[in-house]
Amino acid sequence: MLAATAYQIPFGLIAGPAYVIALLLILITTFRFRFRGQCIGVFIGFLIIWSGRVLATRFGYGDGLWESILKPPPEPSGDLPLEVFFMLFVGWFGSAIVALVWWAVLSLIKSVVCRTRGAKGMQTEAT
Repeated sequence: MLAATAYQIPFGLIAGPAYVIALLLILITTFRFRFRGQCIGVFIGFLIIWSGRVLATRFGYGDGLWESILKPPPEPSGDLPLEVFFMLFVGWFGSAIVALVWWAVLSLIKSVVCRTRGAKGMQTEAT
């Protein structure tokens, strides 16, 4: 088993649920609503992912986490403002990619399911 660093644990605990909530939201809006509703759901999912990543970065590097370690590594000592700035202003791109890929995959699954159900419905009507 791979050992988790002190940064990965809080990042996973905060960003992980954000990813799950966003995935469920995109799943529901993709199968339940038309295109306009899907766009709104994907946008809200994107905001959830982005905020989860920003908060996870903030809590992963901040709040005395590194100071609580007996031998803190030297690299994260002054990186908190840079990491939060990076995730806040550039992290939106990765969050948007994740949300759009999930929506595209779920839309593809929806179209395959609809075609399969439609083909079966036509076969039963013809016989």
